[in-house]
Amino acid sequence: MDGTQRPGRGLVVGSPMRGRGGGSYNGDMSIETLRAALAGDDALVTLAALQLLPQKGAWLAALEQLARLEDVTTTDLLKRVAVALDTQLLSQASVGLAASATSQTYTNATVDTTAIPTTWKALIQAQNTVETNLLAQASPSHFVMHPRRWNHFTAAISSQWPVIAGTNVPPQSWAAQLTNEYGPSVRAVLPNSMKITVDANISTVCLATALTGGTQDQIYCITAAESYLYEPPQRTVMIRAEQPAATSLGIVFVAYEYFAFTFGRYSGQSVVVNGSGLATPSFA
Repeated sequence: MDGTQRPGRGLVVGSPMRGRGGGSYNGDMSIETLRAALAGDDALVTLAALQLLPQKGAWLAALEQLARLEDVTTTDLLKRVAVALDTQLLSQASVGLAASATSQTYTNATVDTTAIPTTWKALIQAQNTVETNLLAQASPSHFVMHPRRWNHFTAAISSQWPVIAGTNVPPQSWAAQLTNEYGPSVRAVLPNSMKITVDANISTVCLATALTGGTQDQIYCITAAESYLYEPPQRTVMIRAEQPAATSLGIVFVAYEYFAFTFGRYSGQSVVVNGSGLATPSFA
């Protein structure tokens, strides 16, 4: 994702210009006609500035007795801010990735490992859609999925070979798993160079395009170069407030962050794969 820092003062977000799909070029065009065909849309992408404000309480006596309790508390808060931000990126109404991506339905009543080759085909179809929509503007780069979906993929075997290989990739395998760590690391790379990222904040109670009401998860095909996250230079701010709970010898810890994001600079720049084929997987 393209992370862009904002000025230290105020909530100032520079809106990126909305991109157009690749314009057509005719060798006989005049300069003015060519410029009109390839120029960016004058309409700016509207970004909603959001705020995250998790907080935790602690007892003064506990902090005095346990030297590392404050460090543990603030670390927990910072993680909660990161989780809340990630959840907003995925599920924010209208502008989140689930709402703004082009929907691709994947229907399959089989949820055991024999269905995995068919699921792979659905992913490549999504990649093809993004690449076709963006033309030369940017390239699809990542599949983002829930850990349960990736772990289901790694459980698959063909008649003779594993579908997912380790870091030493034999030609018979369909992907190379680079790590099993959860976080910002790329989990695996496909032979076509698409990267796999896992995200446990993806809903597992989806029903088709809805984020609730079922037992399905979703898989997103995105282009990182056109996915924008705006954060202030200091990112998360921590406040340690003793006065509000002084009478009870309590301390309030507050962490907050302002941010803005968009997945909508180009129409069709991301695809969400959803449907019955992504119901709760069976590892049988």
